[in-house]
Amino acid sequence: MADLTLDSQAKINKANAYKVKTAEECVEHYEHWATSYDKDMEHKMFGRNGPKIGAGEVAKILVDKKDALILDCAAGTGHVGQQLYQRGFHNLHALDACQAMLDEAAKKNIYSKLICAFLGPNRLDINDDTYDCVILVSAFIAGAHVKDNCFEELIRIVKPGMVKIITFKILYKRNYHTKI
Repeated sequence: MADLTLDSQAKINKANAYKVKTAEECVEHYEHWATSYDKDMEHKMFGRNGPKIGAGEVAKILVDKKDALILDCAAGTGHVGQQLYQRGFHNLHALDACQAMLDEAAKKNIYSKLICAFLGPNRLDINDDTYDCVILVSAFIAGAHVKDNCFEELIRIVKPGMVKIITFKILYKRNYHTKI
């Protein structure tokens, strides 16, 4: 097998993320990608503005509440958490289905709690009305990633009247707006 450049391997990793068909395949894919994920995401081909945009929206809404308890859902290696932390939010929890991704996020020392769980119709081991804000960025992609069946659960764990920030690219039509 020929040696792949980082650019080629990064493209393969990204393409394969869209091909996973089950939750187990999804977790396995990210288990293998976790240690190079941050390096791969540095490439301009990924155009990763979602974490910055999502964190910016949280900062606008919670301008006077820097102590807000925020859950970064589908946190991966912590790109959104880093953006929130840089904006003065230090009361952060991370949730992701892949322990290897959470292990990479832990190295950034920005989260006080890491939760390994898959977002979906399953009930999370989190009390009702726990968080001031949940943020979900770039998690709604093709394949067996986060689906709209997680919305009710995210609403359950956010305090009434508080903030839910969900961002996704419109790459394919899924009427998520009808579920929110």
